[in-house]
Amino acid sequence: MLNVLKINRNIRSIRRYLNIVRVLSTYGFDQVLEMLGLADVMVRSRRLFRRPIPDIARLTAAERMRLVLEELGPTFIKLGQILSTRPDVIPHAFVQEFEKLQDNVPSFSFEEVLAQITGELGGPVEQFFA
Repeated sequence: MLNVLKINRNIRSIRRYLNIVRVLSTYGFDQVLEMLGLADVMVRSRRLFRRPIPDIARLTAAERMRLVLEELGPTFIKLGQILSTRPDVIPHAFVQEFEKLQDNVPSFSFEEVLAQITGELGGPVEQFFA
């Protein structure tokens, strides 16, 4: 039974990684994928997953990265919120764009949060927290 749980967790991780690759490629961050050594995956993802984003060429890199964080969900939104408080770490344009994640983010239900936490922990929340 333990091996099945481990396999399921690995499959979920692979799906998540592929989703991250897809989103980064969609918003034109192919150079990030190249730096991570994912050039092969990037070429395949471009053919399979890239969907046109209207007027993406008009957007700055900071705007596109904010959209990436929003599409990747709550964990990545939280990362953007944290980075928005660190002008010593990231360029000012990114700080300004990530500040939009403080108040202006898509809402999600408690059920979605609970499902995410349960999936990441590999079991019911009550099993890990009192």
